[in-house]
Amino acid sequence: MRIIIGAMFEELEMIINSRKLIPVLNSVFKEFKTEDKKLVVSVSGIGTVNASACLSYLLTKYHHVEEIINIGTSGAICESLKQGDVVIVDKASYPTTNVTSFGYQHGQVPKMPVYFESDKNLIDQTINKFKQKNQEFKIVNAATMDVFVDNQTIVDNVISQLPFNAQIVEMETAAYMQVAHLFNIPFISIKIISDLVASDHKSTLEFDDFLPQAAKKINDLI
Repeated sequence: MRIIIGAMFEELEMIINSRKLIPVLNSVFKEFKTEDKKLVVSVSGIGTVNASACLSYLLTKYHHVEEIINIGTSGAICESLKQGDVVIVDKASYPTTNVTSFGYQHGQVPKMPVYFESDKNLIDQTINKFKQKNQEFKIVNAATMDVFVDNQTIVDNVISQLPFNAQIVEMETAAYMQVAHLFNIPFISIKIISDLVASDHKSTLEFDDFLPQAAKKINDLI
């Protein structure tokens, strides 16, 4: 079984409709599946608690999950990314987590890895698939925080403290990764850049206007 999970219904709507997925009744979260139950698509809601709660719920409900794919939108915090770019997330961590007084790295949850990672085999498979489709992409690291980052000050004062360079910021990826790590299930995160935080750039479209384009690209990628 494969799970596809994202924060917003609008991001996953075309995947759900194009594959004629069946709504799962009496589910805690918005959940859709194929008749053979080989694919489940779920909408977690926005933020780290929603992300971790939803994925934990799914992984206790379904017992033969082989891989988890997170797909959705994110903001860029580096000059090399532009609206509409496709990125594969390598590492992710929480920049607002700070337990450095006890010897942990900035962003590290106690007793957890310094950062969380997408599965290397899934990254390789995705890269090969994108190359076959002539789909351009970049490998990035993500800063996950329950804050909508719309200014450079947060990037300079908070996100820059992470033990790796983050190129994107969003609100769920590290939480999904942490749950996948605890359940020991391969995970990958693929994002479409929707917003540009870097001060020298402006998004071509506002987020709400760009979202339909992002949803189409998401559907094409899967």
